[in-house]
Amino acid sequence: MLEKVLELKRRYVEAQTEEEEDLINGQMRALIRENPDQWAKAMCESADDTARKATELAERVQREILEEDEYGMPIKYRDEIMALSKQANHNMTKRWEAAIAQKEQTKK
Repeated sequence: MLEKVLELKRRYVEAQTEEEEDLINGQMRALIRENPDQWAKAMCESADDTARKATELAERVQREILEEDEYGMPIKYRDEIMALSKQANHNMTKRWEAAIAQKEQTKK
């Protein structure tokens, strides 16, 4: 399940259009309906992986003196930081959706 979730998340981050994102969201919702418990566990493991990557990136950035953009973001790592930010936002959304799905399952 973790592999499926990671693949869908990777495809979502790389999606170029809203149609692609909608298709991937539909696939994620199908996974949630099929097995909400395994899906929630996989999302937590995935979030832990994202946090680890963000920590490693922060450590690399701190070791270097870097040119920053107008928002204080290191230009050298801007794309990687933005990708991690997008992934973290999606992780949060998916955990929220998992919690809602879990509540709906318990109501039935």
